[in-house]
Amino acid sequence: MSGRRLTSGWSGSAGERRTAVGGRVRPVHPDMKQRRYAIGALGYIGDRAALPTLEVILRTEDERDYFRGDALRSIYQIDPELGSKYAVQFEKESDYLRMVATAIGKRESWLVEPSKE
Repeated sequence: MSGRRLTSGWSGSAGERRTAVGGRVRPVHPDMKQRRYAIGALGYIGDRAALPTLEVILRTEDERDYFRGDALRSIYQIDPELGSKYAVQFEKESDYLRMVATAIGKRESWLVEPSKE
């Protein structure tokens, strides 16, 4: 990881958590840089403590479509059953969110593979 710290995450009772890679995780703010990477990292890390924040992002209608879709994918990576339930609720939403929800319904393999970036 070349000394970099993960600069995203979710708030908890202590205001921060540690990731599996040892970096500090800070709350996922709507205006933070590289927020999509942060949301994706939460799914990849797989810590269930991130679910409440990811659910808020997913359910917030004024969030950008791609943040909501990324949150749904991360939820699915952490808890496939919960992600599948949300996918049914959001399969009629707009563009990217709908695409992710549809892919979850089909159990497409790319959903659980790490990104190539």
